[in-house]
Amino acid sequence: MKKNTLILFLLLAGAVFLFVPIDRAEAEVWSCGRDAESCMEIPSDSMDGANLKCIERYGYGNYRFFQGECGKFSCDSRKNRICKNPTSWIKDDARAECLSWVGGVENETDLMFNVGSFCPPLTDFGCTRVKGAKCENIKTSRKSYAEEICSGGTVTDGGCQENYACYVTGSDCNNVIAGSLDDATKQCKNFCTEGDGGCIVKSKQRCPVRDFGCYKNDLPCKPIRGDDVSKAALECSAYCGKVYDKCNFFPLKPCPEPVVEKPGPLAGATPEALKALANTNANKAKFGSPVDLINRAIKILMAFIGSISLVLYIWSGFLWITASGNAEQVTKAKTTMVWTTLGVGMMLASYMLASFLFSAIVPK
Repeated sequence: MKKNTLILFLLLAGAVFLFVPIDRAEAEVWSCGRDAESCMEIPSDSMDGANLKCIERYGYGNYRFFQGECGKFSCDSRKNRICKNPTSWIKDDARAECLSWVGGVENETDLMFNVGSFCPPLTDFGCTRVKGAKCENIKTSRKSYAEEICSGGTVTDGGCQENYACYVTGSDCNNVIAGSLDDATKQCKNFCTEGDGGCIVKSKQRCPVRDFGCYKNDLPCKPIRGDDVSKAALECSAYCGKVYDKCNFFPLKPCPEPVVEKPGPLAGATPEALKALANTNANKAKFGSPVDLINRAIKILMAFIGSISLVLYIWSGFLWITASGNAEQVTKAKTTMVWTTLGVGMMLASYMLASFLFSAIVPK
C-alpha cells in the first residue's frame, strides 16, 4: 500500500513538472569586438557564457565586451537633410549621440536612426528647377534630399553634366559628357594611347561635324557624317558586319565624291520639244508641207521668168531704137516684145490658177 502511494505521488509530481510553466530567465544580448566591422552579437543566458565565446574568437583582452547590440549605425536629420555617422558602435551610445546631434529627446521626431549601415558618401546631384534653366549642383548624401532641395525639379545623378570635346593629336575627336573638367579629362584618357601626343579637352563644346569614310573590299565606300570618331567607327563596324578585318575606317579620308555625268542638251526635253527640234534640224528650208515646197518652187520660177522677161523687154527696146528705119529689125523687136508679153501673161495666169487650186483643195 505504501509502495503504491509512493508511485502515485511520483507520477503526479512529474505531471506538474511537465505541464505547469516555470519562469526561466530569457536569453540576453551581449556584444564584443574591436570596432563596428568586427563586432559580434551573442545571445546568452549569462554574461560568463557570452564572455567565453568572445575569448574564443578574440583572445584575452583584445576586445571590448558589453551588454546590448553593436554594429554600424547612422542618423539622419529630416529637417536639415543631413546624414551623420556616430562615433560609437554600441547601439545605445550611438542613439544617444544622434539625439544629442538633433538637439535632444524633444527633437526625436526629426531623427531617423539607421541600424546596419553608415551614411552614404556625399554625392553631387544635378538640379534643373525649370526646363531650359541652368543646372545647379547639390551636394548631399541621399538623392531623396536632393529632390526635396530641388523643389520638384529634375534631379540627375553625378551632378550637372556638360559637353566636352576630347581631341587626340589634333585629328580624332570624341564627345565626352561629364560633371567637371577633371572628370572629362579622366574619360578623355580612355581615347588616348602612349603614342599619341596627348589629349586636349575643351569644355562647353562638341566635336565638329565631319565626313568619315568606311571602306570594305567588296562593298562601295559608306559615307558617315558625325561629330564623334568612336560612334562613326561603331557605325562602320555595323556596316561591315562580322568580317571586320576586311573593313577599313579612315577618319581623315572621306569617301570620294560620286562621278555624276553631265546632262546632255536634250536632257529633260518633252516629246513635243524633241519633235520640234527634229523638224528644225531636218527641214532647214522650213517647209511645213508639200504645198509650201510647190509654192516655193513657183515663186522661184516666176522670179526667173520675170528676170528673162525684163531682159527681153530691154533687148526688144534696144533693137527698136537702133533700127534706123530698118523695117526687118523693127518687126523683130515688135515680135519679141509681143511674145514676151504673152509669156508674162500666161505666167501670171498660171500662178493665179495654181494659187486658187491649192487654196481650195489643201486646208490651211
